[in-house]
Amino acid sequence: MNLLMLFLLNLLVLALALLLDLIFGEPPEHVHPTVWMGRSIARFASLFKSRSSGKMRIEGVFLCVICVGLFTIPTIGIVAIASKYLGTVGYVVVSAIILKTSFALKSWDLHAIPVAQALESKRIEDARRIGQKSVRRDLSKADDEHVISANVETIAEGVVDGYSSPIFYFALFSTPGAIAYRVINTLDSMVGYKDQTYRDLGWFSAKMDTIANYLHNRISLSFSR
Repeated sequence: MNLLMLFLLNLLVLALALLLDLIFGEPPEHVHPTVWMGRSIARFASLFKSRSSGKMRIEGVFLCVICVGLFTIPTIGIVAIASKYLGTVGYVVVSAIILKTSFALKSWDLHAIPVAQALESKRIEDARRIGQKSVRRDLSKADDEHVISANVETIAEGVVDGYSSPIFYFALFSTPGAIAYRVINTLDSMVGYKDQTYRDLGWFSAKMDTIANYLHNRISLSFSR
């Protein structure tokens, strides 16, 4: 498969993945790869229990590499098998289904629209309650402007993490690239904290997520100028 053919096929993959997102939204949790990623990360993270800060940081590297490999390598295999035995159509369909699981766009309607509707109806308590589902900050006493601000910021971050970055790495490295990014981002969301529990274990995952998003953002900005 030459580069031009791969480029054209991947355009079809992306178009089909976007269509699947538009029609079906997110798959059920029990078959959602991101949910599997989260459970796998939690399981592996529980195995690393070094008391030494240095050893824990080394284990953090292993945690990231193991989890990325656990999902990226099978993705490479599945796409290769589909291409070999199901031909071009199989490659496009299987790749699109896998790619769809790496991003979410339609689901943000479930977060943004209900908050806007509640605010328009002057139901500030409902807006706080609905908005709290997608933000970490406390909205229990927030006014309209702070509810809007919190949700706009969260949606903006979510669109980058949950949509544009996976598509960017798909463009660079095809479907395995999108899955690898999704694992790194999920690792950061689960262990990339500077608290006592994850400060050392999650440092490498947090650093990888920062690098991945920085590269995406810098290249995006360079094209927008």
